[in-house]
Parts: sequence; structure tokens; C-alpha cells
Amino acid sequence: MDNNKIVVKNAKDSQIAFENAKSKGLNKPEDFMYMYSQDNKDFFKNIMDRKYINFEQWKDKMSWNVAMINIGFMLFWYCILVILGVF
Repeated sequence: MDNNKIVVKNAKDSQIAFENAKSKGLNKPEDFMYMYSQDNKDFFKNIMDRKYINFEQWKDKMSWNVAMINIGFMLFWYCILVILGVF
């Protein structure tokens, strides 16, 4: 794939882009909309001031899947500990 090519992602891939951006510091995702991807970066536009920000993409989707599995695993055990009254 040509890295200079602009790619507009489908809904699932844009969600992955948002999750990646949140993991890299996007604090208020509700203030941004995904615009496109180019040169291994995902670009988002602020809905109020219309300024663009970007984040490096995951190196591959497998890394993203592993990260989401780890987060899910941690949330599962946190919920178990809350139910048991540890927290």
C-alpha cells in the first residue's frame, strides 16, 4: 500500500483509530471526528475549532487485538474484585 495514499476507514476501523488515539493521549474523543488516515497516521478534526490532530497508527492490527484482550482481562478481574468487596 502506498503510504501517501489517503484512506477513509469504515466504521469498525475508525473505532480502532479512536481506541488507538485514546491510548496515545486523546483525552476528549467526543470533541473530535475521525477524518482520514495517511502515512501511517490517523487524523482527527476538533468539532469546535476545526483544528487537526494526528496519532501514529498501531503497527499492526494484531497489536491492537492483544491490547484489547489485555484490557478486557484486567476489567474482568477488577469486576470480580469489586463483587468480592476488595475495592
